[in-house]
Amino acid sequence: MATTHAPTVTCTGPVGATPPHHLAVGRTDVRGALARGEIEPWFQPEFHLTDGKVVAVEALARWVHPTLGILRPDAFLAQIVKEGLGVAFTRQILASCLACLSTLDRAGHGEVAVAMNVPWDWIVDRKNVDELIRLTAEAGHHPSRVIVEIVESAPLVRNAHSLRHLNVLRAHGFVLALDDFGTGYSALEHLRYMPLNYIKIDRSLVERCSNDKRGARLLEGIVTMVHGIGAAVTVEGVSREEDLDLVLALHVDLAQGNLLGEAMPIDALVPWLSRLRTDRHHGGHRMHQELLSAMTGDQPLHPTHAHPSRRDRVGFASDFSHS
Repeated sequence: MATTHAPTVTCTGPVGATPPHHLAVGRTDVRGALARGEIEPWFQPEFHLTDGKVVAVEALARWVHPTLGILRPDAFLAQIVKEGLGVAFTRQILASCLACLSTLDRAGHGEVAVAMNVPWDWIVDRKNVDELIRLTAEAGHHPSRVIVEIVESAPLVRNAHSLRHLNVLRAHGFVLALDDFGTGYSALEHLRYMPLNYIKIDRSLVERCSNDKRGARLLEGIVTMVHGIGAAVTVEGVSREEDLDLVLALHVDLAQGNLLGEAMPIDALVPWLSRLRTDRHHGGHRMHQELLSAMTGDQPLHPTHAHPSRRDRVGFASDFSHS
C-alpha cells in the first residue's frame, strides 16, 4: 500500500567522506538488495579500557545503494522484517561475520572477535541456534570469538525456549550480550535470568551525562549493578572526549563510539587495525591521553582504584584469540 510520505533515510558516503545527510526515498527493494549482496555488515571496533586494545568489532548493517549511497539500518530494517526476511538477513550477516573472522586471522588479528545482533524470534527457533553452532565449527573458529547480541527490547525472559537456547550457546562457548540496555523490555528480568557475559548500555544513557549529574549517577548505578552479578559492561555512543572521561571514571570494561572508531567495511577495517597498532590514530582524532598511555604501556588506568575482579569479569576477552 502506498504511503503518503516517503520515509527519511540516513545516507552517508564512504569512509572519510562528508558528514551524513538525509534523503527521502520511496519503497525500498530490500529483497533485491539482499539477493544482490548490497546489504553488508560494516564493523565498529570495541575497545577494552584496561589496556586500550580492540578486542571485538560489531557488525552494523549498511545498504550500499547504487544511487543513494550508504543507507543505515533505520532506512531498511523495518522493511526486511515486514517482508519476512529477518531470518535470511540474519543468516547472511552471520556468514559475513564468519568470513570477517577468517580475514582477520589471515591479517594477523586473530585476537579480535566479531559481534552480531540477532532478533528475539531468531533465538526462539532452535534450528537457528544449531546452525550458528555448526557454521562456526565448519569455519574453524572458536565460539568465544562470536558474540551474540540480543536486542534488549525483546521479551525473552517470558519464553522458556529462548532461555534454554541461550544456555545452549553459552555452554558451547559463545559470548552473550544484551544490547541497548536501559531502553527496552524488562531490563532487570533480563539481568536476573539470562546467562549474559556482558551488557551494552545504550548510547541514549551516555549522551550529555558528563554535564548531567543525575544521568551520571544513574549510569554509575547501572555499571555497579551489572558488575555485581559478574557481568561486564560495554558503553556505546562514546563520541566526545567527555564521554570517554566519564566511562573511564566509572570503570566501564569496554567502549565503542565514533570518537574511538567509526563503522567501516572489512577492506578498510584490516588496515585500520594495523595502523592502530603503531600510531593509535583514527580519522584524524588522537586517542584520549589516558587511554593512549594505557595502550602504550606507560601507565595503568586508575592505578589507585583498581578492581581485582575486573579481569575475571571480562575474562571472555582473553578467549578471543582461540581459534
